Amino acid sequence: MRIRTVAAGLAVLAGASLTANAQPPGNAKVGMAYVRQHCAECHAVEPGARTSAVHDAPSFQVVADTPGMTLMALNVWLHSGHKDMPQLMVPQDNIPDIAAYLRTLKTSPPPKTSKPKP
Repeated sequence: MRIRTVAAGLAVLAGASLTANAQPPGNAKVGMAYVRQHCAECHAVEPGARTSAVHDAPSFQVVADTPGMTLMALNVWLHSGHKDMPQLMVPQDNIPDIAAYLRTLKTSPPPKTSKPKP
């Protein structure tokens, strides 16, 4: 009986830990300050801005609205070499903050409309 109680308690703690870890990390204000300082020379970083100073550099609004742009995808994006992008290494500690800022930019997708049946 005591083993079941301990096991149940551990299960509750594990579930609480998973729930806490499932919450997106990061501080959007810190992320916004970082991208303004380090990314705005080439990328449009302000909310709603879709055209960057460098034509081929996607705006952060476009990145935020890209389907499937998760923390993992963002991490890959920030660590992947790009043909026209300088070798930029974003410190790992800043990525959750940048991701939090990108989440604030994300616009809701338009509602799906169904086609009328013939």
